[in-house]
Amino acid sequence: MNAIASAQSFDDNTRPFVQEMKAMWEHYVVKGSVRPYPLPDKFGSVGVLRYAEVRPDGPVREAVAQFQASQDANFASDQKGVNQALDQLKANQNKGVPPQAATDSFKKKLAAQKEQAKQRSNESIEAAFDKLLVIGEEHPEQQGIILGVVDQLLPFFEELLSQGVRWFGSIAQTVIQWFRTVVQWLDDARKAVVGFFSGAVGQVGDFFRGIFG
Repeated sequence: MNAIASAQSFDDNTRPFVQEMKAMWEHYVVKGSVRPYPLPDKFGSVGVLRYAEVRPDGPVREAVAQFQASQDANFASDQKGVNQALDQLKANQNKGVPPQAATDSFKKKLAAQKEQAKQRSNESIEAAFDKLLVIGEEHPEQQGIILGVVDQLLPFFEELLSQGVRWFGSIAQTVIQWFRTVVQWLDDARKAVVGFFSGAVGQVGDFFRGIFG
């Protein structure tokens, strides 16, 4: 939320918008609430807006599309990192590395990859939020649309991030099966990687298709 933190002053057209944006960030990201944020039906000079019915256009649409592209790139990087960890696990087994040492190394690599995935996702979300905030300051007529978009975007991607964290944890835990069925575990793990990331990309695609209408 660098854009909010760095702002010095707001005029009457901007202050309510910034307050709502800040409150949504606090509600969804800081507190992690799963409850819908109580957006007002009216917003300043924009008039009555039913947020669920608005569709982004112009600079708002461009900012949202850029965010989608960044998230797709994040998924590609995350999937590549997990596959590299699996390749290293297999290589260690071929070299005769003791199973405990091999699995400990794999868990460590996966934990590092999980933290990188969280950081990349958070950075993308914050960058998109800041960009939309600036657009709202520069284009007051877009503020209602931005609020409607952010109200959908924040809870969706916070939940998707939570799913990712749980998935990383589950695949790290199942590596204990490595001791018993090396080949089958690797095959299952690779299928799980493809399934998770293709599913995540599909969820994101469906989300943005809903946003753009």
